[in-house]
Amino acid sequence: GLERLAAVLQGVHGNYEIDLFQNLLQAAAKATGHPDTTTPSLRVIADHIRSCAFLIADGVLPSNEGRGYVLRRIIRRAIRHGHKLGAAEPFFHKLVSALDAEMGDAYPELREASEQIARVLLKEEEQFARTLDHGMGLLNAALEELQGDVLPGETVFKLYDTYGFPFDLTADVCREREVTLDEEGWQALVNGQDLGLTAVEFQLLRVMMQSPGRIFSREQLMDHMYRDNRIVSERTVDSHIKKLRKKITEALPEQEIIRSVYG
Repeated sequence: GLERLAAVLQGVHGNYEIDLFQNLLQAAAKATGHPDTTTPSLRVIADHIRSCAFLIADGVLPSNEGRGYVLRRIIRRAIRHGHKLGAAEPFFHKLVSALDAEMGDAYPELREASEQIARVLLKEEEQFARTLDHGMGLLNAALEELQGDVLPGETVFKLYDTYGFPFDLTADVCREREVTLDEEGWQALVNGQDLGLTAVEFQLLRVMMQSPGRIFSREQLMDHMYRDNRIVSERTVDSHIKKLRKKITEALPEQEIIRSVYG
């Protein structure tokens, strides 16, 4: 509401055209090396630096739970948009000084904490940079090879479990490209991880979740296991299937994850 009022008083047509955002957009353009301040990604970055800075000034630090997780997600979304614009080096923390110049007089707590804010943001950028670069390459490759408009839960889980690429960023990228996520498949695999499955049991679950509702024969399951370099006997497969079904039934009775494993 305040920003809309500012837009009216300044005679502009949108929130991002007011002086506050224009200066932040210019700073973001300089930090990312992308000169077009009308680019949507720069607007995301300019908006997110305010949210992140005030959260950190209020004592919130990036973490995997509560407000800290919200902060981490906002930071990582901003970083991804910078990456999308070609920013190869940490850039987000550089916007703290521009935000201080715009809002530090009105919010002295922001100015007092500006150095701490910049340190926290830089640390988070450095930690996430390698994951983002690798994960985006894998996700882009998966999307280019995708047949249809649904990204399998198996792919989403592999990005998360093997490479540490966050689910929310995968979802964000897919929304931009009008691709739907197989969230049921993803959640089933996450639940399987939480069940404490053995490596073979977990691999069996992943095979089955590639084709939800499909009826697998013992031979088909063994074929998948051989292709994944897991040399197991028919008796071993049978044993793991029984244990897998028991664990899922006990822990997730409401979810019909495996409809049948025998043909």
